[in-house]
Amino acid sequence: MEAERLRGKTMSIFPIRNRVVVGSLFSLIILGVAAASAGFAGIIAFLAAAAFGRVLHELVNYVQHYGLVRVEGTSIEARHSWDCYRDLSNALHYNLPQHADHHMFAAKAFWELAPAASSPKLPRGYETMALIALFPPLWHGLIDPLLADWDRALATDAERSLVQARGWSVGRQSPH
Repeated sequence: MEAERLRGKTMSIFPIRNRVVVGSLFSLIILGVAAASAGFAGIIAFLAAAAFGRVLHELVNYVQHYGLVRVEGTSIEARHSWDCYRDLSNALHYNLPQHADHHMFAAKAFWELAPAASSPKLPRGYETMALIALFPPLWHGLIDPLLADWDRALATDAERSLVQARGWSVGRQSPH
């Protein structure tokens, strides 16, 4: 994707403007600083922090999109992303919990993201929801009723058909 972006600007894919290369170089520099300042323990600490960050990112990504469907080729609407209106989540994630607005207007600066009235709402902040997602019985007990509401009130007939085609029941009260 980065190579396509650079080619679109008629740039070589290998210059310092390549965000993937620059990001990788910064990671290596940080690893080098950790190794220089704390030796092997610094390397382990850096790798542990990187792994923790990656797991947290994937948990939040899971929470942001869980169970909501969209028919391929249709427009993204506010109802296709879970929003969260918790001050801590908004502060820690640079307003990304205003997720529907982010999907609908991807070029919007994070400080301009706003709540979308028609988006489904998570009952807790991203961090709490990510922790709950680690415990499937708790997660499904909390999220399944919200998905049932989404199926009933926000999904189109085509989306309800897609839910059923995936082997889920509309209302999501199927065994897990």
